[in-house]
Amino acid sequence: MFKTLALAFIFLLTPVAFAEQTGNIIAGNSGIVYFVTGFHGSTVEACNSTLDCIDSVNYKCLVDYDGESVSGSAGWCAPASQTDCAHYLGPLIGHDNTSSGSAYCINDTAYRSCSSGSWSDPVQCGAQNCSAGACSSASSSSSSSSSGSGFSIVGSSNVSSIRMVSYPRSETMYQGDNLTSSVNLTNGNVTLRNVSISVHGAPGAWFTLLPSVVQILYPQSNASFVFLVALPPNASLGNYTVVINASSGNTSDAKSFDLNVLPTNVTIETQYKPTLASYVDQLDGFRQRFDAQRDRYDEVQQKKISNLINFTSARIMDAQSLLDQGRYKEFNDAVLEIQELLGDISTAFQVQPEQGGVDYTFMLVVAASVGISAAVLYFMLRPQKEDGFTSGGWLPGKTKDTFLKKMRKKIKKSRKEESFFDKKDAKK
Repeated sequence: MFKTLALAFIFLLTPVAFAEQTGNIIAGNSGIVYFVTGFHGSTVEACNSTLDCIDSVNYKCLVDYDGESVSGSAGWCAPASQTDCAHYLGPLIGHDNTSSGSAYCINDTAYRSCSSGSWSDPVQCGAQNCSAGACSSASSSSSSSSSGSGFSIVGSSNVSSIRMVSYPRSETMYQGDNLTSSVNLTNGNVTLRNVSISVHGAPGAWFTLLPSVVQILYPQSNASFVFLVALPPNASLGNYTVVINASSGNTSDAKSFDLNVLPTNVTIETQYKPTLASYVDQLDGFRQRFDAQRDRYDEVQQKKISNLINFTSARIMDAQSLLDQGRYKEFNDAVLEIQELLGDISTAFQVQPEQGGVDYTFMLVVAASVGISAAVLYFMLRPQKEDGFTSGGWLPGKTKDTFLKKMRKKIKKSRKEESFFDKKDAKK
């Protein structure tokens, strides 16, 4: 009985003892990936360095292609003798081995190669395109990483792993129009999270992207966004360079397209044409006013107003031509200039003009001269001091003798004369 149990125990251990050292990949209940090795019969998990492996002598941390095996880990524990590199192709958990000397493009212009179980740092192709792990002329390259975890490459492998392959190229829209298009992304060999798209170069309220974010984008997979453009009825006219930027963390790709916004026929008929006609009427009014008041201004002011009127007239003609040609953005610019010119003309008319035929300065001089002459004549011709007059002139109450006093004096003198003659007659 004892011998039977011993043989059964040895029989159970035999598959483990003779298992392949490369091992198998098992996904545990927690979602973490493990290697089951035959050499030790041990289970070792994802790692950031060789020290994370159960046996750091016989195993090493094999850094994944993109520097990320599972969340928070850079690679996988594998036998130290393994010279293949980990190349995770997802979306299933695990990795595929890549033989030494193989290379893969990490974006359009760079690649990495495998050497003794470690990936090299990115090799840049300059202006050339990377295809099938090679490029026609590498402009610069960095030295290959040493054996071991190669954890230093984490992060640099994430650069430009996303690429925008479909987006609007050139669009012409009218005010109030709606447009539905798409933006499609393709991912390289990096697992991306929270991929989003932003739009710049035009009012953000015009654009909507659905979905707003892609939570996870596995390597070698695509993502599609619905790109909606809704212009308001009063959208500003012009040719906009719209930049679409797709990003995830430090990884991004940007493309641009031209969006030409035009006015509707309603806008042209109810706004543009009436506005231009009103400017013509304003200019005609200024021209008539100038013709009627030209003589009131000096030569310099006359020339200034005349030049402004002529130049404004020319710009109105230009604006009409732009409107007829459908060059609406340039038409709007011309309209703004015409508004400023009409304001300059109005200001020029406010300058105090010379009053033709009426010189107020001369009138003041004449009035002053007349006043001085009258004062001189008065002092020259005024009465001299005598009875009834004073140095103060003919003012009442300023005379020495009033009229009644004179009359009393005369009466008194007459009585004296009568008394004298009466006395004389009595003596006779």
